[in-house]
Parts: sequence; C-alpha cells; structure tokens
Amino acid sequence: MTPKIITTEPEKLRTGMFLNEPAEIYHSAKGYISSSPLPSLDESPAHFLESWQNGVEPTPPMDNGNFIHSLCLEQDIERFVARPMKDGRLVASNTKEYKEFAAANEGKTPIHPELYENAYEVLNAICMNKNFLRSQGECQAEVSFYGVDSETGLYLKGRTDLIPKVVCDAINSGDYKEIEALKMQGSGLYIHDLKSTSNIANFKKQVFTMGYDIRLIHYWETIRSVAKLLHNYDLGPVQDLKFTAIETSKPFGSKNFKLKPHEINTAYSKWRSAINTISACMADGNFPRSSYRDWE
Repeated sequence: MTPKIITTEPEKLRTGMFLNEPAEIYHSAKGYISSSPLPSLDESPAHFLESWQNGVEPTPPMDNGNFIHSLCLEQDIERFVARPMKDGRLVASNTKEYKEFAAANEGKTPIHPELYENAYEVLNAICMNKNFLRSQGECQAEVSFYGVDSETGLYLKGRTDLIPKVVCDAINSGDYKEIEALKMQGSGLYIHDLKSTSNIANFKKQVFTMGYDIRLIHYWETIRSVAKLLHNYDLGPVQDLKFTAIETSKPFGSKNFKLKPHEINTAYSKWRSAINTISACMADGNFPRSSYRDWE
C-alpha cells in the first residue's frame, strides 16, 4: 500500500529569516523538511515519513534538553515544573497523585526535580564555559530560517541555537562584504549547538549516533538557501560545526566538541543523500519500509 503523502501548496510556504520567532510558530510550520526526522531515514523512508508527518512523542531526555535550552538561551523556564517525588522516587504517571499534579500544572512540562531545582548550577556551568560564552557574544540565538533546496526543490526549515550575527546582518541587509572576508580568512562561518546529555564522557559518540552532525548541516544548508533566494548569494560550505554539552545531573559539567573538516564533509554527504532520497520517494509516491542502504 502506498502511504498517503502530506502535500501543501508551495505559494503558501514562506521563505526567509525570522528573528525572535516563538518556537511554537516554528514547530507548527508544516510542509518543510526539518532536521528532526532525518535520522529516522536510517531505519527506512517509511520511518522518516511517519516521523515527518506525525512528529516524535516527547521523551524525558528531550524535555530535559528543552529545559536547558530555555534556561541557557532564553533565561525563561516558566513553562516547566518539577516532577513530584515520593519516598525518594518519581511519582508514577499512572497514579492518582500524578494525575492531580498534571491537572494542576496543565500546559507545563514536568522535569526531573534534580535538574529543575539546580537550574542555577546549570546556568553557572554554562557561564564558566568560555567557548560557549564567546559564541554567545558573537551570535544571535534562536533564529528561524525557511528556504528551498536548489537541487531538489524541497522546502527546508531550521532553527539554530547560535548563528553568527554577521550572517544574520548580511542576510538582512544584502551586504556580504564581511562574509567574503570570513571566507578568505577560513573561519567565522559556523553554527554552535547546545545539547544536554546524561553521559558527558560519551557525548562525542552521541554526535554521530544521534545524527547531530547531519542536523547541523541541515541548518546551514537551509540558511545557505535563504541567502540564495533573497540575494542570489552563495554563503558557501559551513566552516565549523560546534557543540556544547551540559550534563542533566550533578555535577552538571559541560564539554565542547567541534567537528573536524573531514567529519563536516562526511556529514554533508550523508545529508545530501538523505535529501535526495526523500525527494525521490516523494516523486515516486512511495516510501519503502526497508532501509534505503544496500548493506549495513
């Protein structure tokens, strides 16, 4: 049976750069390929389609990550609440006590109390991370981009944690002189992503197993397409992809990791293959349920 494909009218899909756009607006924008469902393509195109159409059910680690993002990038945690504990354990979600808690905190996301009650420690860990602070000073936080892939015509969207202000200023003004200087310099065009992790020692491995590298390439290629659409200017390949990981439990340490040039090239090749596969599946009207790779 051929899966039903969500289609939208292209003329109704916006493109461009949007500063200070609420996250809810970004996440509600349909018809675009975002970075979140891309890793599921490794399972099969059908898994990608399911994730793209219906989204992913939030998990406690995802909620922890959203909490850390809101705390460190927006200094706003009003939409979160500490999950209740009893006798040293988390109250089970199928109990009357938890259901009463959920009803009293409708619309808020429950977070493990150790993380919630130590928000200051998490913020302090970020403030002690010089590499992250340097990027934060150079960058604009939480910027939404909507573009079109020039090779396939697929609509793309991406929302960066930190993107250099010089990139935003160039796209906003159409003046790319500073971008040209950075290209000559070989540095300064980067994306910096903030991640949460329960095991900071394994974070480097998680970058690749969780597809974080491909997701950051998706962000950059979306930004690159916006510059092409607005000003017919090619930003060129991204120069650096940076990560800062924060632990979700004590001692709330932080760790920085930057992809090497060959790892960036590999991530781009994987991303391009994924986008081309999605485009081919859409053209055929068929998303196979087996992996699109020949052999593992």
